[in-house]
Amino acid sequence: MTSIKLDNNMDIVFNDGVAELVSATEDIIQAIRVELEQNKGQWVLGVDFGTPYLNESNTGILQQKDEHIMRRAIFDVISKYSEVERINRIDFIENRFEVEIIIAGEKVIV
Repeated sequence: MTSIKLDNNMDIVFNDGVAELVSATEDIIQAIRVELEQNKGQWVLGVDFGTPYLNESNTGILQQKDEHIMRRAIFDVISKYSEVERINRIDFIENRFEVEIIIAGEKVIV
């Protein structure tokens, strides 16, 4: 797959006015990051896309404040990608999470 490259703020990266592209492993890493940053149910083109952080019924993973439920939801999102060979760890560090995965034999931090 090939996609438009996004920076850490999820803005399109341009080089001399032309959008940069990513492919292969970087494309998968970027897809995972985008899905982890999207709250499930809010993207009108795909309400099943994203991570269930918050919802109106107060059952989102951030509303339950249970670290095990948070880890499981993140694991479920990442494990959908067949290119991910292994999820090594999911850590919560200062109000953010850090995930170490293996893609194409390479260790990657998401």
